[in-house]
Amino acid sequence: GNALRSLKSIWMNDPTGPLADDALMLTATYYQRHQNYVEADRYFEILREEYPDSPHLESAFVLGAHVKQMSYQGPYYEGQDLEGARKLKEQSLQLFPVSSHRQQLRKDLDELYLQEAERHWAKVEYAQKKGKPKFVAIECIKLIAEYPDTGYAKEARRILMEIDRKELQGLPEVMEFIETLPANEPLPSLDRGGEPVKAVSDPGTSGRVRL
Repeated sequence: GNALRSLKSIWMNDPTGPLADDALMLTATYYQRHQNYVEADRYFEILREEYPDSPHLESAFVLGAHVKQMSYQGPYYEGQDLEGARKLKEQSLQLFPVSSHRQQLRKDLDELYLQEAERHWAKVEYAQKKGKPKFVAIECIKLIAEYPDTGYAKEARRILMEIDRKELQGLPEVMEFIETLPANEPLPSLDRGGEPVKAVSDPGTSGRVRL
């Protein structure tokens, strides 16, 4: 506790001094190591915003993105951490073109992509449990449009095709979208738990932008 208070006094009392950014970096990494990702995220953010010339800037982006991703609690919780982590990782790739972390950042972006798709899939499942076919159809279309190369999207196509068209009256756009789906779409591979396999197609052939 005393060490943390000493570090805080450095950047609070002498924010333009030569050790301010060092103190913030030590504080942020301390909380990261102790898995207090919310606090770590806060200090990495201060470092990014107030010390853009710091030699710790790259770490503040890379590690800041990591702790945001680790703060994510799952598909049934808010997704701001996922969105924030994705933006920071994309910014890291743009700002630090020779970074040694580029390969890991791209891998992390693929993982975030799947986690975001999983969040949309959770909405589909929720609508199914509530017995709301219109809501199911709308969420399926969103998933197909935004995450087309995932197993979740394939399962969403199957669900769309099985919905009784009478339940979709008053949604002409949904009907038009269903008509554009290819016939005889192969069913997705499922894992042992019955969930779609979370696989992303080769980034070189997908429609996603690679940085």
